[in-house]
Amino acid sequence: MIGIEGTYALNGGRGRATPQCVWSIHRIDAQLGRYLDINSAWRDPQEQERLYSAYRAYVNGGPTWAPIALSPEQSVHCKGEAIDTDDNNAAMTRILNDNGWFHTVFRNGVLVEPWHYEYDYKRDKYFGGTPAGGGSMPLPVPKEWDEMASKQEIKDAVSEVLSDSWMQHENASLIVIITYTSNTWRNGKHIAGPGWFHTFTPEEWEFFTWYKSANGQRFLKDIPTFTPPTDRAFDVTRDFYLRMAPAPKA
Repeated sequence: MIGIEGTYALNGGRGRATPQCVWSIHRIDAQLGRYLDINSAWRDPQEQERLYSAYRAYVNGGPTWAPIALSPEQSVHCKGEAIDTDDNNAAMTRILNDNGWFHTVFRNGVLVEPWHYEYDYKRDKYFGGTPAGGGSMPLPVPKEWDEMASKQEIKDAVSEVLSDSWMQHENASLIVIITYTSNTWRNGKHIAGPGWFHTFTPEEWEFFTWYKSANGQRFLKDIPTFTPPTDRAFDVTRDFYLRMAPAPKA
């Protein structure tokens, strides 16, 4: 069970998940050319407790049907490593399986929740951004952004990460871009400042790169880049920024 601080937002307002799950789902989005339908991802323990109570009442003879639910301590949703999706036909299941997502809810050998998938990075053929057969994997921008987003919408999306108050504050000079190549969830490009740390999705990075070149503020152009030499160095850097006192509101 993890709190919201251990999760990252999925594109399209689809909830939150652990970093490695977010990377996998965004990769699926790129493969589909659209957002994977997700009805539920990470769940707050209080919400899971409500579902668990309803399920216990149903199995104990209550009149109101409730779906299978585990306690917050047992639920993989509360670990940020499960999704419920209506994209669960045979073709979609093959794609989800290739990317590390598998059905887990069976009763007497029968699949009873075809909408529920859980992530296993050891079974993800593309874990770390490289297909199992070798070579690099293209990550095209999902159609929702590629075909519909205006430059202003792109700017607004990136501005959610870099708010005006950060740009104007003296501690803005501490903001850094972290690039890292790894076969773990750390792989990718990140941006960090006092008290916060954000992992870019591939499309966010494309937007940010454009915004940085198009925006006239010198602060954006001068953000330094740092590449940690090891996983441990990455973790120390991330913890350092998350524990640093954030700048006061402007």
